[in-house]
Amino acid sequence: SGVTLEHDRVMAPQPFDSGEEHVSYFETNYGPTVTAKQRLGEEGTWDEFRDRYVELTESFARTPDGGFSLEQEYLLTVASKAG
Repeated sequence: SGVTLEHDRVMAPQPFDSGEEHVSYFETNYGPTVTAKQRLGEEGTWDEFRDRYVELTESFARTPDGGFSLEQEYLLTVASKAG
């Protein structure tokens, strides 16, 4: 086919200073979280879910010195055509 694929796992740092900031951004800008907020809000369970979401984010992104570091892994794929 004349096409070669290269794959590389890459970490993308997220520009947030806390779990609260992360969730606030995602609940207004990231489609799946926007939808979850809408549906869970209709059921009256969004606030409880949101609290747990913030806690979860804080639990794996808090650094030993009390800072916050959140990175997301993604797969970078580059296709090159010969010639």
